[in-house]
Amino acid sequence: WKMISSRKSGTGTLLSTHSMEEAEVLCDRIAIMSAGNRIENDIPEKLREKFENSYELVVNLHTMEEANLLRHDMRKAFPSCQETSDSSNRTVVYTVIRDQHFRLSKVFHLLHIYKPRDWGLKKSSFQSVFMSLLEQHSEQTAFKM
Repeated sequence: WKMISSRKSGTGTLLSTHSMEEAEVLCDRIAIMSAGNRIENDIPEKLREKFENSYELVVNLHTMEEANLLRHDMRKAFPSCQETSDSSNRTVVYTVIRDQHFRLSKVFHLLHIYKPRDWGLKKSSFQSVFMSLLEQHSEQTAFKM
């Protein structure tokens, strides 16, 4: 990565990769291909803005009872959220979809109520953005057939 980054200034480089993390770090523009066709081409920030559709919320609670109560409240506040963690653990991981129900204030309200031992909230990875884009493209292609 250091070699490519150091030679970027004033030159054009074509990088072919399956690593979206690598593409996001090294490239000023990204063209995404599917079945030999370019389906999107833009700067990483614009692609993320356009296709990013979720947050990951990690919550480490004090008791299993709190984890179960939070699980109920998360489903109520965010009907499309998906739990992606082991339910036998007090640490719960949710993928929260940015849809018509999503408000960051709701997330912070729940965190205020439960006062977890630890928590983290992050935007979805660039890999998730890539997968969302490919999923949308495949749905559009299937619809045309």
